[in-house]
Amino acid sequence: AAALGRLERYQFPFEMNAAVRAHYEALLPGVEAARSAGLRRLLALPPDAAALAQLSAQPDDYSQTHTTCVATRLAAGDANNALAQRATATVNCRILPAHEPEEVRQDLIRVLAEPKLTVRYLDDAGHVQDDARGKHGFAVAAVPEPVLAAVRIVAASMWPGAAVIPTMGAYASDAAQAAPYGLRVFQVSGDACEVDDHREHGQDERIGVEAFARGVDFYYRFLHALLGKH
Repeated sequence: AAALGRLERYQFPFEMNAAVRAHYEALLPGVEAARSAGLRRLLALPPDAAALAQLSAQPDDYSQTHTTCVATRLAAGDANNALAQRATATVNCRILPAHEPEEVRQDLIRVLAEPKLTVRYLDDAGHVQDDARGKHGFAVAAVPEPVLAAVRIVAASMWPGAAVIPTMGAYASDAAQAAPYGLRVFQVSGDACEVDDHREHGQDERIGVEAFARGVDFYYRFLHALLGKH
């Protein structure tokens, strides 16, 4: 428990890759003056320390610029009237691209700072491995302009005036499987949802019926625009 407390207080280093930089640059024209000024100071090289602290206080921004490791499952003990002889914790890490999972496992060993703890890797198939050397990171590729252009065409016809802003997903995707083989992966989403209606991984995870229908229409139009079949 004390080791997990140390992990809770630990912050992985700040990083801004090309995808995240493009995201913040695209945000600048549409955000309020105070945030715009803060983002400009953040985009400077080196980034402004005060702007970095302000950004890191926002969970969405933090997850774009830091690796995060959070304990999601705990288990200990065999009986209510006996001290636990064994305890385990599952720590879920969202690792920034270009970093190796084994590198992060070594970071966890250092941060947890408890010699009696063993830190092992739970692979995608649910198997426990002694280390994470079999899983690799990958570099971030810039979104090709033809993809963005096709999105802009469809967005302008379906949602006039809506801004098209690239972003980096703070979750696992097919990119983790394809990128090591040289295949670039980009996600284009035409699914609409209410602002701040976050239901990911919840028992009521959902998409609206009308939003689903609009999404089908969006993808159809997007593929035609991307392939030049107007």
